[in-house]
Amino acid sequence: MVSAGLDAADVGLRKVQKTVAGILGKFDAAIKEPGRREELGSDIEMLKDLLRAEIAAAERDGVNWLTLDFGQSPQDKQLPSFDGNENDAASLSTVVLISSADAADGILTGPYGASEEEEIGGYHLLSDEAAYGQDLSREISISDDVTTDDLKGMRGALVSIAADLAKAGSRLDAARAPYDEQVAASVGDTRFADIGKEIDGLLASVTRDALRAQALNIMNGDGSGLKRLLAG
Repeated sequence: MVSAGLDAADVGLRKVQKTVAGILGKFDAAIKEPGRREELGSDIEMLKDLLRAEIAAAERDGVNWLTLDFGQSPQDKQLPSFDGNENDAASLSTVVLISSADAADGILTGPYGASEEEEIGGYHLLSDEAAYGQDLSREISISDDVTTDDLKGMRGALVSIAADLAKAGSRLDAARAPYDEQVAASVGDTRFADIGKEIDGLLASVTRDALRAQALNIMNGDGSGLKRLLAG
C-alpha cells in the first residue's frame, strides 16, 4: 500500500532528522572541548549506525523511499502522484538519504562543502561501499589527526545536510497530503454514520417512552397490577 510506505518513510525521516541534530551537537562539543574528541568521536559513530538502522526500518512491502539501490536511478524513487499525474511537482522529487548507486543522489551519502572552483572535496556523512563518487569527499568523523578547521568544515556540511533533510520532509508531506485527506474523509464519513445511528436510537427510545406513557393513561383505571406491569 503506497500510503503505508510513505508513512513509514515519514517516520524514518523524522527520526533521521533528530539523529543528525544529535551528531551536530557532538561536533559543537568537539570544537569547544578538544579533550573530549575521542569520546565524542565514538558517540558519533554510534549515531551513524543508528541512522542506518532508522533508514532500514522505513521499508514497507519491499519498498524503501529513503534508499536508492545499486543500479537504480533517482527516477526509480520519485515520490508517487496521488492522481497519477506525472507532471505533479511532488512526483518529480525524491527523499533518498542513502544511495548505493551515485553517492551524490543521497542526502547522507552525497558531498557537502566542496569548493566551487573544484569538483572534488567536501564531506559526506555516511559511506557506502557500493556507491561511486565518494572517493572525492571525506567522511564526517572525528579521527586522531582531525583539526579544528576540519571540524568546522564538517559542522558546516552537517548544517547543510540538516537543511536538505527539512526540504525532503516538505516534499514528503506534499506527497502524503492527498492520502491523508482521503483517510480523513473516510474517518469523517464513519463519524457521521455513527451519529446517524445515535439519532435513530434516540428517536426509538423517545417513541417507546411516548407509547408507554400513552398506554398508562389509557389503562389508568384498569387496576394497579396492570399499571405496575407497564411501568416496570
